[in-house]
Amino acid sequence: MHTQIHETPQRIMVGEEGSFAHHTLRNRFPEIIGRVVDPLPPQSEEHKALHSLIQEIPEGRILDPFTEGLVGEEEFQRQELLDWKREIKAWAGSRWIDLPFYFAEAYLYLRILIARGYYRKNSPFYRKDPFAPQKEGELQGVLQEAAWEKTLKGASDFYRSLLLMLKGNRVDLSNSTIAHHGRKRVHHDGSEDLLINHLEILAEKVEQSRRIDIVLDNAGSELICDLHFASVVLSRGNRKIVLHGKAAPFFVSDATRQDVEETIEGVLGSETFGPWGQKLKHFLESGTLEVRDHFFWNGPCHFSSLPEELKKEFAKSDLVIFKGDANYRRLLEDRKWPFSTPLDTILSWFPTSLAVLRTLKSEILVGIPEEMAVRMFEKDPSWLYDGRWGIVQVMEQN
Repeated sequence: MHTQIHETPQRIMVGEEGSFAHHTLRNRFPEIIGRVVDPLPPQSEEHKALHSLIQEIPEGRILDPFTEGLVGEEEFQRQELLDWKREIKAWAGSRWIDLPFYFAEAYLYLRILIARGYYRKNSPFYRKDPFAPQKEGELQGVLQEAAWEKTLKGASDFYRSLLLMLKGNRVDLSNSTIAHHGRKRVHHDGSEDLLINHLEILAEKVEQSRRIDIVLDNAGSELICDLHFASVVLSRGNRKIVLHGKAAPFFVSDATRQDVEETIEGVLGSETFGPWGQKLKHFLESGTLEVRDHFFWNGPCHFSSLPEELKKEFAKSDLVIFKGDANYRRLLEDRKWPFSTPLDTILSWFPTSLAVLRTLKSEILVGIPEEMAVRMFEKDPSWLYDGRWGIVQVMEQN
């Protein structure tokens, strides 16, 4: 039985002084755009457009790039276009500082792609991932680091491979500080930094499941961990795993379908991991491992607006695993829920059992006692977003 929600909390807004959302707008946004600008020729149209975007954010107002002629509508699927237009219309004319946090981030990445020429046919960067060099560098770092062989071999059961999937989530290229520390800690065993630890319940659920869907987060280290988990599961036979990636570049290192395919190719071509690459290739060719993408994953909407076709697909699954912080925020509509709110009061609509594997990187969490949150603020004032703590949270549907 699900507890009733009497009042829907406010959304997390970027204008709240001292918040991580505010820090993201003021500091992380310019840094993220800067890394895309730096390699471009200074006189190029793309360089100028991206530089202009950096200048717009502090005091500028939200514009509709479709009505302003910055991008052609034909580059988007019909429902994708409707989603963007509806969400942008709600905030058009507002200052960036007055936006809800998730919409501000999603809109930023749309504007980066537009400025970088991703949707412009006559641009040399048409449909080219502006974050590809960062992702490729991360992948090569994994394939060339000796410690990874031992780490993957040591995570040979459901419990350990699930824990490794969580540890991989620390390596998020949109947050360079957390990513740097995450690369070191991925090789250390132990789950003492889990604030919610449903690992044993989840390992048991995986054992019972014939189909598992994974909504991916980051390419690079994390995707290697996700593919390792898929291998551990599929090696048991008579099972299927469906990976869901973004249809366009998003949040710097978020995994697209192309990233998954290129990662498997990279593993195949690696001296150390070649045999594992052959296994992954076999799983793909046999259809037991499937990679899909959908525009919704890189769109402006929360998961309460999940398209019917994705709901129907998830209804066929025994378990859906959501990776990472942004997916968690979208499940909870990025609202200021009280810490003690049970997850199932918010997600009773979800069509099957779900799990969240997440490193905390923003100020949102449910399913812990209020007094635990008080203790955490005393112990580590930035515990909600410093990337030190994690959760493995399961919600079972009958």
